Amino acid sequence: MGNQEELYTETADEAFNTVHCLFVPWKSESTILTAHLIENEMRGDMMLIDKAYAIHALKRELESETDQKMSDIAFTKLANEMGYKISPKHFRRFKYAIELDQMIPQVLRSGLGGHKIDHIKKVEKAYQHYCVEKTNTEKVQFDAAFMAVMSASNTDEVWDFEQTRLELDDRLSEITGVRYNLLRLEVDAILFNHSISAVEFSDQTDFKGEEVQTESAVKQEENNDLKTTEHEEGSQHCNNQNSASEIELDPDKIKLELAEHDKGTQLKILRQKGFELACKIAKSAQIEEVVMPAKCGLGFFMESPSQPLAPDSVSYYNWWLLFGISEQNVNNDSHYPMWAFTDLYNRFGEDQRNQDNSLVHWIGSEPGIAQFMHEFLHQQTLIIDQTFTDVFRLMENCRKIRSTFLANEIWEEHA
Repeated sequence: MGNQEELYTETADEAFNTVHCLFVPWKSESTILTAHLIENEMRGDMMLIDKAYAIHALKRELESETDQKMSDIAFTKLANEMGYKISPKHFRRFKYAIELDQMIPQVLRSGLGGHKIDHIKKVEKAYQHYCVEKTNTEKVQFDAAFMAVMSASNTDEVWDFEQTRLELDDRLSEITGVRYNLLRLEVDAILFNHSISAVEFSDQTDFKGEEVQTESAVKQEENNDLKTTEHEEGSQHCNNQNSASEIELDPDKIKLELAEHDKGTQLKILRQKGFELACKIAKSAQIEEVVMPAKCGLGFFMESPSQPLAPDSVSYYNWWLLFGISEQNVNNDSHYPMWAFTDLYNRFGEDQRNQDNSLVHWIGSEPGIAQFMHEFLHQQTLIIDQTFTDVFRLMENCRKIRSTFLANEIWEEHA
């Protein structure tokens, strides 16, 4: 301001004696919040979860000012009248995002999109409907299981909801007593508006327990959302009903499509789950660097540790346990290519050529089954309860791969 006064004194130009300002009279706190929302919407620099909380705060402020609770429709109508455009559908999305924030806050802040949030909600409702209505599971029990699985998947890295669903299948299978593969098939049938009975499923001996991957369904739903306006929601619902009716005319085709849906993607998901569980187990022994991802086999293989393994140590037992589960030591030519380039393979070759037991000095002798059971699996000083549980989850994941896919499918490398 001082510079402007000096310029006016020097030039006597009225342009330097005037300050233009826009005065907007204060009306209410809700008006201010609405203005901020509109400004941030125009700038486009607000994350979805932050916008959700801002809209939630606006609704609470409006309820406080009017001294009455507002329905979603009433709120969105008033917000539109105040200049902030929002539909009931999108407001419900924001409310659900706030619910998810209690489970996966890091995932939401990594940029999870609106259509993905809508899909998660649909999947949750499908699981809830099946568990509560079909298996008589208490809703509070389902809610606790869903929150636990989602919370465990919270990460600021790349998040795969399909992998989280596999965890949910396992947890709900334990609660309901329904086989995980049947549970998954029934839930997907609900998502697709189909009906598949347990009797029909159990009679299909050629299914081999395939779980259904729904990624293409997600894309189809997202495309429908993009093309469908708010005013077309009613007709879209009718179209979905018609589609379901048409498909029900050919139930054999439905079951075939569900059972054979993208087995390649299914295998990739199971391998990724195996790799992450192996990393988690190795991390408990501070040797996570020895677990390597594999595009074939069971999803991971073991590398040489950076330092020799101390006999009967936590790292020693963990390394040998994971080495055995990976099956890379199986005497089969199809297994070797996945780890032939490693330091472990080179050490193995040198040991064979020189006959000097150099590899044994580095990783120790392979422990026998009795030693594993007595010295390792029974002692909490060597394996904590969580790691013990993770070991069995990893073994179950490998069993799923072995029981669902043929050997040439498992050990053939896919890009």
